[in-house]
Amino acid sequence: MDPASNLNSKKLIIITGPTGSGKTDLSIAIAKHFGTEIINCDSRQVYKELGVAVAKPSKEHLEAITHHFVSSHSIYEKPISAGSFAQLALEKLNLIFKEKDVAVLCGGTGFYISALLNGFTVSDGEDKEIHRKYVDKLYSTEGLPALIDELRKHDADGLKKIDQHNTARVKRALELCLTKQKSKMPNEYSFPYSYQLFVLTPERHVLYDRINRRVDAMVNNGLEAEAQELHGFLPEGIKTVGYSEIFDYFDGQVSKEEAIAKVKQHSRNYAKRQLTYARHQFKEAIWLEPNTAKDTIFARI
Repeated sequence: MDPASNLNSKKLIIITGPTGSGKTDLSIAIAKHFGTEIINCDSRQVYKELGVAVAKPSKEHLEAITHHFVSSHSIYEKPISAGSFAQLALEKLNLIFKEKDVAVLCGGTGFYISALLNGFTVSDGEDKEIHRKYVDKLYSTEGLPALIDELRKHDADGLKKIDQHNTARVKRALELCLTKQKSKMPNEYSFPYSYQLFVLTPERHVLYDRINRRVDAMVNNGLEAEAQELHGFLPEGIKTVGYSEIFDYFDGQVSKEEAIAKVKQHSRNYAKRQLTYARHQFKEAIWLEPNTAKDTIFARI
């Protein structure tokens, strides 16, 4: 068989959409139907220390279907940039497609999806900031030797050219190395598998009601206690909706009620940004109402 035709026989089903739109439940149903696995595509759910605030799949979901990149990394390690995710996800897809004809990718981090489908060779501005904060954290916790070891892994030749006793130069060199590091993807990158991209789009009032109820559930399920454990330890580059607002409450800047209201407001704002990104970046996407999404997907695959 022609290797190219074999690749084309494999299909990736991508399910994205705003927070609270029902992506997780839909992806579980699709994965069960095809007897396959799920690549999680959420830039916060990937971190094992984050839980209630990032609405990870439930224990029951994780036991029912194999998920990848849920609680797979630590906030205290090198951040997972869009380029890093694209490389890791493609490697995982290659393994899944050795055994299965269909895989599911689910999540609301649009630039992760773009990186996987379109290639990603140089980090963007957000990645630059994340890398800077990662280097600062590494230095503050483990010192100059750790920076040198990290730089040696990425650019041993470059390390020899700088003064290794000059902390500022070592930090800068590592930041540049992480930011400018080329992806292992070829420059003329083409995603090797066929795919279908679906965007869940509940009506606005339905979406906002779901978001508000989700936040209330988070509060009831221990959001405050979880935030307390992370307060003062969560890296700046990984702060997210649900934690930042509660941190403000801990710091006496707002009342608890105001903090919860802000979590809801900022979650709704985030949902708007997710939809805006999808409209501009995913021209080939099929937009679905959640109530009919499953039947529509089954009819098209």
